[in-house]
Amino acid sequence: MNVTLKTPDRIELRGIPQGRGLLFGILCCIAIMLAAAFFTYYELVKAKSPWAAVPPAIGVVFMLFLMGILILLSFKRERLILDKVTKTAEHETWSLLIGTRKTKSYPFDRLAGVAVEKSLQARGGGRGFAIEVTKARLLITKPRRAIDLDEVQSGDPEPVIALATELSEFLGTPLKALGSHDEPPRKRKKQD
Repeated sequence: MNVTLKTPDRIELRGIPQGRGLLFGILCCIAIMLAAAFFTYYELVKAKSPWAAVPPAIGVVFMLFLMGILILLSFKRERLILDKVTKTAEHETWSLLIGTRKTKSYPFDRLAGVAVEKSLQARGGGRGFAIEVTKARLLITKPRRAIDLDEVQSGDPEPVIALATELSEFLGTPLKALGSHDEPPRKRKKQD
């Protein structure tokens, strides 16, 4: 999320949940779809048989389907308002397509603070290097949950840390550090 309004008594953040990841996913789908379309055209020209183009055409249709799902997910929005006058935090999520809105309010005495969570995530199959994940989260005690403010994967964590620092200073709470990028990634246990 990004800070859109900041006054001494109020701060407002807006964003798209998992925004960067969705954009990257949509771009990957477009690239794979264009490659599949190119191979479909190539097979039609080379083989001069429409049946040779069926497998790449299935790839194009599958990527269109996957891209449609990612685009639908990208229409979700969220807003977080921290107000010192009313001493409440209001978290609102809504979808531009469906039109449903969910608003939850938390009094400041239920906010545990802001945390920067660092972890290493193993890639699938146990191959390759681990991914460094840095998240900024607003911690809530009752009900026990966290609101993800921002996240970066194997990138520059400074914008995430700066956002968390800004919110912790606004709330007057110390910034909490959870986890480390130095710990080995956790592997899933195999189920029998």
